[in-house]
Amino acid sequence: MEEKQFSLGDLVNLNVAKYADEIVNISVTATQESDLRKSLGSLAAQWQKETFVLVKHQRKIVNDNSDKNKGIDKEAYKLDGVDAIQAALDESL
Repeated sequence: MEEKQFSLGDLVNLNVAKYADEIVNISVTATQESDLRKSLGSLAAQWQKETFVLVKHQRKIVNDNSDKNKGIDKEAYKLDGVDAIQAALDESL
């Protein structure tokens, strides 16, 4: 987009005052969108650095009396470092 320079006289001649509400609304919306993009970029960068570690929680034997699952050793995992993740989440909000 090419930049165009104009003077106050040009604006007066174009009668932009009658569009003041629309201009203000566009300006406010554009500023809010810019702020939101910056915030989302910062948030995405922060969470891309976070690591999530799964650790074995416990092992249990499935005894549901079905031939399909009888005696199958199932492993369960949990998310390690939940407190640090919660702190990072709190900071990002």
